[in-house]
This record gives sequence, C-alpha cells and structure tokens, in this order.
Amino acid sequence: VFYELFSGKEDAVLAAFRGGTQVVVRAMERAYGEEGGASDWPAAVRAGLRVLLTVLAQAPAFATMVVEVESVGPAGRRARAELLASFRRFFVDAPPGPPWVPRGELVDTVVGAVHAAVHRAVDEGRTAELPRLLDSLVHVVVAPFTPA
Repeated sequence: VFYELFSGKEDAVLAAFRGGTQVVVRAMERAYGEEGGASDWPAAVRAGLRVLLTVLAQAPAFATMVVEVESVGPAGRRARAELLASFRRFFVDAPPGPPWVPRGELVDTVVGAVHAAVHRAVDEGRTAELPRLLDSLVHVVVAPFTPA
C-alpha cells in the first residue's frame, strides 16, 4: 500500500511536510485575518506568528521535520523554499518599507530571519520554548516596515 501512495521514503516525508505546513499556514491565515489583516498589520502578524510558534511547540516531531526537511536533498530544499515563499502573503498588507530596499528582497530577508530563529531553537532542543520568541519575532517582522 505504501508504494501505491508514495514512490519512496523521500516522497512520503515530503508529502507529510507539505500537508502539515499547509495546515499550519491556513491556521496562521485565519488568525491573521481575524486580527484585522490590513487594518492592524502588526497585530495580525503577531496573531499569525503566535499560531506558528504554538503549533510547532506542541508538535516537536513536526517542528523537527520542518527544520530538517532540507536534509532530504534537493527536493527537500525546494519544499523549504516553497514554504518560505508562501509566507510572502503575510506582507501584502505591510507598509511599504524603506524606498531604497527592494520590497521582495526585504520580505524574503525577514522571512529568512524568522526561519533561522525557529531553526536554531529547534536544533538546540528548545522547541517547547518557541512561544517565548513571539515578541522578538514580531519586532523582526514589523520593524523594517515601520516608518522612522
């Protein structure tokens, strides 16, 4: 039955990764929208990040898979890149940011910083402590788009 559904172990891991991350991103979108989205972008960002950190803290095996998917090889790295690119949707409502910095580059840098912080905490065995990163991560996301 396994081989009827998947071509191998790598395919199964990637399917679990994609399925799980889709569920998490949808939950983040709901929280983001319920908190106001465009009308209060910083609060919406906080709500979305709170969901992400809470889910990962409550599901340590999933959190480990999320940060280790790149070890699957090129397909894992592509899946990680697709996930990180999917977070761009949370910046549609953000203020413009500095005019001298290309918006796409800024968004990808901010998303990468959040990923790096989560990755480090999971690698260090601090998955249960992920919700404590909320204030720092909200600052990292919101600050570059806050007018000086």
